Amino acid sequence: SRYSVLSTFPDIDAEQILKVMQLHMKVLQAKMRRHNNDDDDDDDEDTEMRPLHVYGDVALHRALETFGGDVEKAAANYDEYIQVRADFGLDALHAALVESQASVLSCPGVSDMLDASWEVNDWCARSVQGGHVAVVEKWGQIDADRLLKQLSLEDFTKTHERRYELRLMLLDQLSRSERRVVKFIILLDVRGGSMNHRKVIPYFKVWTGARAIQSVPFRAMEKVFVVGVNQAVSML
Repeated sequence: SRYSVLSTFPDIDAEQILKVMQLHMKVLQAKMRRHNNDDDDDDDEDTEMRPLHVYGDVALHRALETFGGDVEKAAANYDEYIQVRADFGLDALHAALVESQASVLSCPGVSDMLDASWEVNDWCARSVQGGHVAVVEKWGQIDADRLLKQLSLEDFTKTHERRYELRLMLLDQLSRSERRVVKFIILLDVRGGSMNHRKVIPYFKVWTGARAIQSVPFRAMEKVFVVGVNQAVSML
């Protein structure tokens, strides 16, 4: 047996922690298999359960929540995610973000995204219940022509992947410090949206379905609220 930070979480019981331990072993075995099959043997840290926001006990617990406590299903999805992180170099991206001490707003590409009119407040409040982090995305205020002119879809995708990696890091840190599982509450404000916004639908699709994000084996969002449903219909 080993110590788990989850033992300090009042809302997580011994049975849940045991399942996290079981998932931990399966995920570690999957990482070792991928490492052994990899032609590049220089990565000595590949089999370590790092970074914590992906492989730590809080993240593993999130995965078990996502799959209804089913260890096998959670492990199968982690197996895929390990390969995706390798394909996209996400562990190296994490290391670079840590070394540069980047934040959600200061990471590379975010200033360009904001200048191109993609409006977002990444940490505008904490919810009373659960202490979740509220994020506002103002899609209706995007200037579609300006966005297309100033920010390529490829650059937006890379920036969004960095932002999401940093968000997961933030959630893990908050959860550990507050001894409860903290998630995001997303508010999509599409007021002001029009048919012209259809030009940037590929950007919206990246926001919702980039492979590096879709493959994450747990949900980081508690709820998503949409303001301005009629405008959303016209945008789509």
